Amino acid sequence: QAPASYPGIPTDPVPGARITYRLNYTNYGEAAETNTILIEDVIPTNAAYSTGSLIFNGTPKTDATDGDECQYESGAEKVICAPQNVAAGATGQVEFKIVIE
Repeated sequence: QAPASYPGIPTDPVPGARITYRLNYTNYGEAAETNTILIEDVIPTNAAYSTGSLIFNGTPKTDATDGDECQYESGAEKVICAPQNVAAGATGQVEFKIVIE
């Protein structure tokens, strides 16, 4: 919500405001999924990814393309997670923050 001193209407995006994104996933199949799931979310226009904010299933992850499940691709401006093993019926969550520009 915008502060009282903000000249726009209360629902306008406020530059500098941080927003948390939470993407939930579920394997509704009857078998485990191995190396077949890809979760992607593009950062909206007029927003910037908040460096170091990426969390996968409650565990902080690096932004780099390295050995963990997730990364932030700055050129494409998107968060990508590729869970390696998701049991049948399992759920999880990807979380990250953006800043309104």
